[in-house]
Amino acid sequence: MEYSVGMNVVVTVGSKSITFTKLGTTSEMPILRREDLPAKTGLDWSRAPGEYFSQKLEHLSEKLDLTSVQKARVKPILEQEAGESGQITANPVLSRKDKLNKLEKIVRSSDAKLKPILSTDQWQTLKNMRKAQWRELRESLVERPKSQG
Repeated sequence: MEYSVGMNVVVTVGSKSITFTKLGTTSEMPILRREDLPAKTGLDWSRAPGEYFSQKLEHLSEKLDLTSVQKARVKPILEQEAGESGQITANPVLSRKDKLNKLEKIVRSSDAKLKPILSTDQWQTLKNMRKAQWRELRESLVERPKSQG
């Protein structure tokens, strides 16, 4: 199978095969093996934008105890953030430091849009979560030896 940076492919998973369309051509491939993965802890910044979005919405909903109205208002903000973040993380030309700076700008923009939707307590919780996320992101993008990515 061919991989192209920046090209997202939607996949339909059936019981015995997966189906996907790429550049107008639909293909079906057999599922050769299935396995259960360990439970996720926290946000995994290295995941594809689609998974990042789903994981982030679920994570924020749980941690901030969002109401259904808040969740509906937060969703498009996080969708936009995921799309923009995916373009940056998949860009092989950018240095880790450049990626970090661009990601920080995107998240700060999202946070500015989220603030009016959240209560004072939810906003404080989000700010505390961001501190931990930035620490984790800096470690994974900046402090890791070049040979790892």
